[in-house]
Amino acid sequence: MNIKRLSIRSLIMFLFWIGLTASFHWQELLTGAIVSIITAWASLQLAPENPGEDLSLSNWLKFAPLLLWEIVLANIAVAKIVLSPKLNIKPGFVLVPTKLTSPRKKWFLAHAITLTPGTVTADILDDKMLIHWIDVQEGTPEVQGEMIKGKFETVLKSHQNPESFP
Repeated sequence: MNIKRLSIRSLIMFLFWIGLTASFHWQELLTGAIVSIITAWASLQLAPENPGEDLSLSNWLKFAPLLLWEIVLANIAVAKIVLSPKLNIKPGFVLVPTKLTSPRKKWFLAHAITLTPGTVTADILDDKMLIHWIDVQEGTPEVQGEMIKGKFETVLKSHQNPESFP
């Protein structure tokens, strides 16, 4: 484990803790420090190795607006489902193929899908992702994949260096 990454992440979480509690009592600061260190350690265990190294601002500027737009569209679609008098949905799991080869890009795609309302990535299996979908549409896995992945995979795939994308 990289002590520098753990220290930086712990400090960021501790500052966030102070912002949330708005208190400088020693008990709360001690609790915040302990929770921050444990949380930072756990998050480093779950994340792929060095997920944030070599980040390019231009890559983030291309990906972030797309993600936000897809989240807005998915929120509207889920709101229509929820507000509909009849719940005509078919929730279920679909196995979606991906053309991405980099573990980091797969990781970002999985999180982008999960951040989009109505879908949750349950697992990444080699060149496929197991995704829970609030309303499974008919079609082949490729067609379903395009409905779920949208432009995320295209944007992620367009960057040649797998280490240079978020």
